[in-house]
Amino acid sequence: MKRYLLYVLLGLAVLPAFGQGVTDYYQVPEKSQQYNRLLTRYGGPQIRDRWYVALDGFVRTDRAQLDNSIDGLVESDLVGKVGWSVLLGWSYRERWVLEGGYARMPIHTQLAISNTSPPLTFRATNNRNAFILRGKRLVLSTSKPWLRSGFWVSGGMWVVPNSSQEDNRISVSGYRYQNRWETPNIST
Repeated sequence: MKRYLLYVLLGLAVLPAFGQGVTDYYQVPEKSQQYNRLLTRYGGPQIRDRWYVALDGFVRTDRAQLDNSIDGLVESDLVGKVGWSVLLGWSYRERWVLEGGYARMPIHTQLAISNTSPPLTFRATNNRNAFILRGKRLVLSTSKPWLRSGFWVSGGMWVVPNSSQEDNRISVSGYRYQNRWETPNIST
């Protein structure tokens, strides 16, 4: 009986060890999971400095301000024109940016004599060239961890060379009648 009891107890102690099999107690985490954890903790890759080229498109609106509108006879109209620019920039640690470039932007001033039918309009323009130099600082990033888009504080200067055109001078000299409508006689 002692022998049978010894075999039963030995069998109860050994059988669970055979049924368990080989188990890895430590599993190596996947690379993407580990990378995502490091990215969340320390941020993305740091880029010391880089060069870039930017193309911009925009709509510019100009409105002149008149000192004397001759009791509402002459007024300035709002003029909107499409423009574009090419910039070469240098970024330092994705936080500081220095940009310089060229913009093709027409500047127009439009005057109208509105109490005639049809209204008479006169437009003065420049030769559409402008040069840009500006600096920017990233205040708040909206694309963690890459730091490419966000809210920037910017300051700079525009150089708009004038053409060799003379000033446009307009004088209203009198009235003439044409098909029952009064229109001013304009000399330029």
